[in-house]
Formats: sequence, structure tokens, C-alpha cells
Amino acid sequence: MRAAGVLCVALVAVTVSPAHASALRDLVADVLGSSHTNASADLDGDDARVLRATAHTQGAIHANVTRIARYRQAGCGRVEVELTAPDRRVATTTGELRAVAARFQMDLCLDGTPPADTRPG
Repeated sequence: MRAAGVLCVALVAVTVSPAHASALRDLVADVLGSSHTNASADLDGDDARVLRATAHTQGAIHANVTRIARYRQAGCGRVEVELTAPDRRVATTTGELRAVAARFQMDLCLDGTPPADTRPG
């Protein structure tokens, strides 16, 4: 599952870079800045290029972003990001083939910085 770990590291770098506008950043902004709790899309542009190279695939990279908590600090919350490369399969310990996927959570504000206050809002 080395590909999934590397995919996750590349995703973190793409997601939190304030100067990097991307479809993934738009999904995070959508769930932090609106009443929506979930947003998903196939990534395109630079995000997709970096993540495809990391996952060793030419296929789609699907992102699903879910807001888990909203904080008192405006525009801030905890989000879970799941990335999937549906056409890139790896074997599990039982031999089952599954799509390469990475999932992680982070506390983030709309401006790309971590929140100063993580008390529930």
C-alpha cells in the first residue's frame, strides 16, 4: 500500500498550499464556507496531474470532502478528505483487489491556515 501513503502526502501538500488554486481546494472551500457538509468531484488540472503521477495512473482521481465539525472561528472546521484512484488496483492482505485510496482529516480554515479556536461552533 505504498502508493496510498505517497498519495496522501502529495494530497496534503496540494490541499494546504495557499497559492495553489485547485478543484480540491474548491471542494474544501465549499464544505467550510457553506451549509453543505459534503462535496465530491473528479479532480482536474494540477491536482490531478500530481496525484496521478503519485498513484502511477492515467485515470481519474476522485475526491470526496466531508465537513466533520464546524468551529466557532468563522470559516473553520474539521474536514475529512478521501482520494481514490478507481482504475489503480492493489491487493489487500486477503488477496482482494481494491482501488488505491487515501483518507485523512485535518482542521482548516477557508484561508488555508489552521484554526486558532477548535471549540465546536
